[in-house]
Amino acid sequence: MLKLHHQLASLKTTDPLVAEKREQLDRILQNCLGLEVTTTIPQAEIVPGEKLELHHSATISSDVPVRWIATRYPSINVKLDKAIDLHTNQSVSRDSEQTLPIDAPLTQP
Repeated sequence: MLKLHHQLASLKTTDPLVAEKREQLDRILQNCLGLEVTTTIPQAEIVPGEKLELHHSATISSDVPVRWIATRYPSINVKLDKAIDLHTNQSVSRDSEQTLPIDAPLTQP
């Protein structure tokens, strides 16, 4: 499956079907690893332009070596590059403070 993942990643295409298959394979790999990733925030109500405190955590239940290489925020084009090795049944976490873009659409819970 990792070989297939590498082959899909190397395809230089914007085809939506390829993107969908990449996402599906990522979910399959995540489930095989027993990888659980969560993000929480201390307050649920944020308005555009406010700072957002994020707490990310990850745990794996398999014995396969996994490294958490980055946390990405695509809507604000930010990437935190801090590698953390994940160990079986041990939760690791990282905290981040980001600003919600001023043009972020308003949503309802």
